[in-house]
Amino acid sequence: MTSAGVGRLPAGWTIERVRELSGVPDAVVVDNVRAVTRVAWPPDGEDRPVTPEVVIRLGGLAVVKGVGGEDWYTGHFEDDGGVCCWSAGTLHQMLRGL
Repeated sequence: MTSAGVGRLPAGWTIERVRELSGVPDAVVVDNVRAVTRVAWPPDGEDRPVTPEVVIRLGGLAVVKGVGGEDWYTGHFEDDGGVCCWSAGTLHQMLRGL
């Protein structure tokens, strides 16, 4: 995982823009260390770990960017604080798809 702290939104993005596009007025960037993120990909359905760089909480949902990657993932928070993701794309796509 990344060092303790809260990741930063990409250049040109603000939390207000995230809230507007997602329709979630209380969206917030949260600590990227507390979540162990796994992404289940077809066709094998195997969970694959993703080291989170940025984690945005949108109610019970999350949008996550992995370290060193360009994709953003949409998922949900698990009871243990982890995130299970099910789709990938750009930040704009993930927020509009909520």
